Amino acid sequence: MRVDMGEEMHGSRAIAIWHRTVGWASRELAALEPNKVAHLKVRSGEHLAAILISSFMYRMPIEMDVDGGVDLLYSLASLEQDGFRELFPEGMDRAAFEVKSLGSGFRTMDSKIDRISARGGNPAGLSISVEVRAAADILAEADVLLRRACDGLAAKTDEASSKNAFLVIHPFDHFAMETYEHQVIGPFLPDMRSYDGLDSIWILWVPEHLSVWSKRLGGWTDLIFTAANSDEDREPCLSVLQDAEAVFLEAIDYRKGSPYYFGFNA
Repeated sequence: MRVDMGEEMHGSRAIAIWHRTVGWASRELAALEPNKVAHLKVRSGEHLAAILISSFMYRMPIEMDVDGGVDLLYSLASLEQDGFRELFPEGMDRAAFEVKSLGSGFRTMDSKIDRISARGGNPAGLSISVEVRAAADILAEADVLLRRACDGLAAKTDEASSKNAFLVIHPFDHFAMETYEHQVIGPFLPDMRSYDGLDSIWILWVPEHLSVWSKRLGGWTDLIFTAANSDEDREPCLSVLQDAEAVFLEAIDYRKGSPYYFGFNA
């Protein structure tokens, strides 16, 4: 497979999977029990978390929240992907995830666009501004959400389950300059050891960057899901994750729109 790393990052850790795995995961997820899949909160990006975790684990969640449980629960049995099992503690049977979204003004504007469009109006002319900042500064604002995820996992899981937070960050809410400049951004992210109650912290910088802090490894790993074979010519209008999201939403007949289905030029 081809992974275009750009500037070499000495000492950083990365795991890459073939981009078509993400499409596979979206189809498999959509084929699960409809009453469970329907509870994934699209506006919060829970479906994106499920697609990406499933892609790297190469398995579907064994449970999804329908009545106040953990958002996503995966089995860790026989998980043998090279280097991936090391993200989780030894001796754990399951991995529980709480999914959070670090919102801002864009979510309000996106809802306004939907309301105007539903009335037959034209939302053209609406705009929003976002400050380009360092990823570390953005993560500092996520402290309350991560603490909340930690508390929720402590209350909902047993000692056989690892405790993991998945944070979704939309670029129109919080634009990290590193996601524009680099494919591998783990070396620019802060130490997260203060979140002792979390075994891992996953950060999805929509649409193409996924970074994971592992307590066991004591550092960040970049999870690259855009890797391609050397003979593939893939120049899509949308990103790998957006293509997979479109497949998933169509398969479950979701018609309310998604804030993650966007494009921009820079």
